[in-house]
Amino acid sequence: MGQNTPLSWAAENGHEAVVRLLIERIDVDINARDHNGMTPLLWATEYGYESIVQLLIGRGDVDINAKADYGQTPLSWAAVNGYEAVVRLLIERENVDINAKNNDGKTLLSWAAEHGREAVVRMLIGRDDVDINAKADYGQTPLSWAAVNGYEAVVRLPIERSDVDINAKDDNTPLMGGCLLGEMILISALGTTMGQTPLISS
Repeated sequence: MGQNTPLSWAAENGHEAVVRLLIERIDVDINARDHNGMTPLLWATEYGYESIVQLLIGRGDVDINAKADYGQTPLSWAAVNGYEAVVRLLIERENVDINAKNNDGKTLLSWAAEHGREAVVRMLIGRDDVDINAKADYGQTPLSWAAVNGYEAVVRLPIERSDVDINAKDDNTPLMGGCLLGEMILISALGTTMGQTPLISS
């Protein structure tokens, strides 16, 4: 991998005016990678610089699905950090891979669910092309990530869809993952949403 270019430095540090100047040059390498495998767009999305993301994706030659060394895409960086406006900008692009996986097999929906990014999860599951049951390398689905971390509001979103696999298994089912962390309110939420009597009562 190479070292940082002026454009990478500007994007990483949020210098919008400098980015604007640099991308006016047709010979600028907009997809140049640094020693971490990061492109200017990856840096801008990691830090949530919405205006810089707009500038970069406005050029037709930007790689919107570029992956860093660990497999993060611009969209997964925005999702895991909860940058709702940046996620919205990216998923509006026709060529974005909404189900791209990192090196652990996690999709951006799994990333957002694991970190409790409710607004981002809501945005993603509203799309027909998102794989709501995508499994990571050890079989975890977005629902199981939300369950094991006790994010009740996030759990409610995918279970409203008829195509979610409520019994998807990795080492534990989504319900068991919540139990192991003592998230009893999560069990109650699942039962109530599905029209069942809660499993736990006070």
